[in-house]
Amino acid sequence: MLLSIGLILILSILFGNIFEKINLPKIIPYIFIGIIFSNKIDLSLINISAEIRKIALVIILIRAGLTLDYTVLKSMGKSSILMCFLPATIEIIGTLIFAPLIFNISIIDSLILGSVIAAVSPAIVVPRMINLINKGYDKVPQLILAGASMDDIFVITLFTIFMTIEKTGVVTLNQIFILPLSIILAIIFAIIFKYISIYIFKIIKDDTFRIIIFFALSLIILELEKYLPIASLLSITLVAMLLKKEETELANKFKITYEKMWKLFEILLFVLIGANLKISSVFDYGLLALSLLIITQIFRMVGVFLSLLGNKFNKSEKIFAMGAYLPKATVQAAIGAIPLASGVKSGELILTIAILSILITAPIGALFIDNFYEKLLQKK
Repeated sequence: MLLSIGLILILSILFGNIFEKINLPKIIPYIFIGIIFSNKIDLSLINISAEIRKIALVIILIRAGLTLDYTVLKSMGKSSILMCFLPATIEIIGTLIFAPLIFNISIIDSLILGSVIAAVSPAIVVPRMINLINKGYDKVPQLILAGASMDDIFVITLFTIFMTIEKTGVVTLNQIFILPLSIILAIIFAIIFKYISIYIFKIIKDDTFRIIIFFALSLIILELEKYLPIASLLSITLVAMLLKKEETELANKFKITYEKMWKLFEILLFVLIGANLKISSVFDYGLLALSLLIITQIFRMVGVFLSLLGNKFNKSEKIFAMGAYLPKATVQAAIGAIPLASGVKSGELILTIAILSILITAPIGALFIDNFYEKLLQKK
């Protein structure tokens, strides 16, 4: 395992640096390294890939929570709420309509596929929006940052529900009410864990240990999903937001450390998802998958446009939001392989489309954000 990790890290950093210099996401070479060396990666590393995916999600959502500004979001009214679920919902509807027509798959498999590909990527969006906020482009990046984080949580919750339905074959009353209940519990536990964190921080003065403790508490929240119907990822983001509000200086120190932690887990996350891809599946589904992705992204942009109606965003800001909400990467890498591992009939198709969605939308979205923000956004 150690040899595999060493080679993965060295190659990923070298090629990722090359891609960054030409303004392309470094996750692209990470995925290809996983594809190329899939037969060489130690099985013991593959076996813990699920845990690595979870840790990566926790880190990126903590970073988002430590950056979000509640007062700015409040000033945007209904748009800040709609961006959390409407674009993803409309994209899933688009997948539900067209996936059975293109691939002849079942309704539930289409819903699972839709929930896998509907999430926007924190790996692409969060660092770029944080950078824009730091440059003084505050309003739209704050909206996108919040929406992207909550969008992922919403989609992952739907994914969990759809996977349960696929396994049991029935829709129960409990499953219908699970989403609002999970959100309420997420808020309650976020408040509880905020007070626990602040209490511990009064005892522990070393910032390094404080960061470790906060990370450990976040992992505990994540594992609560095994015992309670809680939207744990939402709760983790909210705890980070509440910590920032209470301890701004400490939160800023946390942000720096979690940014460094993300660099490591980002590599492992995308290399391992690449290692799971079968090249033959790309040739089998490639053009059809591309057509589905184009259709669903049109649906997604309609969802973003509708979310921004009735708010004081000009035309160029709406165009930026629609383009910035396209990239897919983190959630697709984190959950794309689960249907296949769980024996879902269309699991291989879902994984293939998930990876193709990363390879296609991540560079397009990243290039759009990096090259058009100055033309489309105004500084505060």
